[in-house]
Amino acid sequence: MERQDIIAGLAELKLHGMRASFDEIAGKGLARRDEFYPLIASLIRAERTHRQARSISYRITGAKFPVLKDLDKFSFKGTPIDEGLVRELATGSFLDAKRNGIFVGGTGTGKTHLCIAVASAVIRARARGRFYNLVDLVNQLEQEKAAGRSGYLVEKLLRYDLLILDLCAARSDVELEGVNSSRRRFEGRQLHITRLRNHSRFSQS
Repeated sequence: MERQDIIAGLAELKLHGMRASFDEIAGKGLARRDEFYPLIASLIRAERTHRQARSISYRITGAKFPVLKDLDKFSFKGTPIDEGLVRELATGSFLDAKRNGIFVGGTGTGKTHLCIAVASAVIRARARGRFYNLVDLVNQLEQEKAAGRSGYLVEKLLRYDLLILDLCAARSDVELEGVNSSRRRFEGRQLHITRLRNHSRFSQS
């Protein structure tokens, strides 16, 4: 089989990682006079790496973050924030424990940065997640209810491992009551990271 036939076959089989790396791996292998099995192993590793990168990109894009944030770019120095705890959250251990994460603080304290950075780290590692402005989510649920389609969006959200719910835009008691009502729909069924502007009006049940 000629090179062009191999490339065409890899493309047809959708082995895009192998196809992209074939010339480099084969060239280096021939130069080193590698045996057959190391060459195949290198091609398989290239395909696995390609698929993992594509999967991470798909999950991050699907999360719909308004911006991407990184923990390494957050300055913990001079803040009361427990860096060890935040980095532990970024491992996703709270998913296994089925616990929620709540980020509370005033304007400019880094809630947005930490919330998104933790969530994106967990999503990159293993999870499927979705970011929502919680007021917008409540409005969508109410619109769905008014249209006689209650439950469709909830069932869709329950497919995620993680919901990132931004409550900072809630402006009134009416909106917050809608938030609490929707929150109870997910109680015990869905995992959240939530960041709050004014947690004193948010139900602790």
